[in-house]
Order: sequence, then structure tokens, then C-alpha cells
Amino acid sequence: MELSKFGLCCVTVLVLATPVLAQFTDKGDNYLRHNPVPQTTVSFGEIRDSASRKVGGTYVGAQYDHVRQVYKLRFIQNGVAVDVYVDARTGQFIGRGGN
Repeated sequence: MELSKFGLCCVTVLVLATPVLAQFTDKGDNYLRHNPVPQTTVSFGEIRDSASRKVGGTYVGAQYDHVRQVYKLRFIQNGVAVDVYVDARTGQFIGRGGN
């Protein structure tokens, strides 16, 4: 008997939650239609090569921030570490720093 009461509670919750879930889905679809996620059109190799030409020095390595979708590329230039930040989606340079 307990199992059937539990099952009834689950069905009731799902029925009551359906309009709320549909509302979130509609807003999400509408948002994505008007604000599409940019697609990656620039390969990492192209980003690395472009940064190498602009910065000079010796390429050491890279880190990727998947939340911001930014590459941090490190170069050694005249004995100093230089970090270059590049948008992974567009290949645009965002900033430059050094240690």
C-alpha cells in the first residue's frame, strides 16, 4: 500500500511541475533563438600560430578556461614569460601580461 501512495505522490508532482518546466524550456529556446551561441571557427593551431607571429619569442604552452572559453598562451621573450589571452571562439586577442 505504501508503494502505491508513493507512486501517486510522484505522478502528482510531475503533473503539477509540467507547466513550470515547460515555461523554463520555452524561455530557454526563445533565448537561444535570439542569442545564438557562437560556434568555434578558429582552430587551436591557428590561434597558436597567430599569437606566435604577433608576440615572438618561444612558445611554451597553453591553458584553456572552458568557462570563459579563453586560451592563455605562454611565450618566453628575452628571458621573460609573456602570457597572451585569446578568445577561443573568434581568435581575437583579449589581453597580454607577463611575470
